[in-house]
Amino acid sequence: MVTVWCVVTADSAEINDGSIFRLLDSIDSSSCRVVAVLRDATDDQATDISRYQFVESIIRTEPMGPSSARNVGMSELFQLQPGDSDLVCFPDDDSYFWPGVIKDLILAADRLNADFIGGRYSESPPSQGLTRNMRGTDALLRISAVCIYLRVGLLRKVGWFNTELGGGPSARFNYGEDNDFALRAWKRSSRAFLVDEICVFHLENTGVGRRNPKGYLTIAALNLTAFASWLMLFRGVLGALARDIFNFPERGFENMKKVSAALAISGLRIAAQARAQEIPYRESR
Repeated sequence: MVTVWCVVTADSAEINDGSIFRLLDSIDSSSCRVVAVLRDATDDQATDISRYQFVESIIRTEPMGPSSARNVGMSELFQLQPGDSDLVCFPDDDSYFWPGVIKDLILAADRLNADFIGGRYSESPPSQGLTRNMRGTDALLRISAVCIYLRVGLLRKVGWFNTELGGGPSARFNYGEDNDFALRAWKRSSRAFLVDEICVFHLENTGVGRRNPKGYLTIAALNLTAFASWLMLFRGVLGALARDIFNFPERGFENMKKVSAALAISGLRIAAQARAQEIPYRESR
C-alpha cells in the first residue's frame, strides 16, 4: 500500500497563527505520515504537533530558510526507510488538502504509473481538469513546492533543495527553490505528469516581497538545457531589452536590471555549488 509522506516545516510564529493545525487536520491519517521540521519552536508547540498520531517524527532546529528545513525533513524521512513507491510532498504550513485529494493523488499516480506528479494550488476546491505529460517548461515556470509529488525512488536521485534559493538568512536568491527542484526531478523522471485535479488550498497571491519576476532565468541558468537556453535568450534577455527600449526613457532599463540580478555570476556560482551539499543542522527532540 502506498503511503504519502508530508514533509512539513514551520517556525514559531507560523505555529502560533494556527494555520499548520488546519493543514494537519486536513491530512488523511489512513494513508499519510508526517515529518515535521519546527524551526525555533517551543516545547509546548512541539507537544501540540506531536498529538497527531500520524506525525512520525518531529525535528526541532534553529532558525533556517525553507530549503534547509525541507532538506532536514528529507534526511529524517530517509532514516524512516519509506518504500520507493511511496509518495513525498512538501505542503506549506499555510496550505491544506481539500477532502479526497490524497486518495485521488494515490489513484492518479498508480493509474499513470507516474514517478512525478505536478498538481496545482487554488483558493477554490478542485475540479476535473487537464492531465497531460509534464514538459520542462512546466517545471521551470509553473510548478510550486506545495504541489510537487514524487516517488521516493525518484527523490533519492533528485537530491536536496538548493539552499541558496528560496530565502533564508544566507540565500542568494529569494525565490526559485521549488522550480529548480521540480526541473531536476523532471530531468530524472521516467513518467512525469501534470494533473490539475490534484489541487491543494493555498493563497494565489501571497504578496511575498523581493521576488524577481525574471527569477526563472536563475533556474534556467542553473539547469542548462536546450529549452532553458532558448528561454534565457529570447524570452528573458531579448524580451526584457525590447521592453526597456520601448519604454525608454520613462522607466530606464528596469527589466534589464532584473535580468542582471537573476543572472549574477557570483550568485549563480555559489548556488551551483550548494546543490550538491548536504545541509548540517543542530537537532533536539
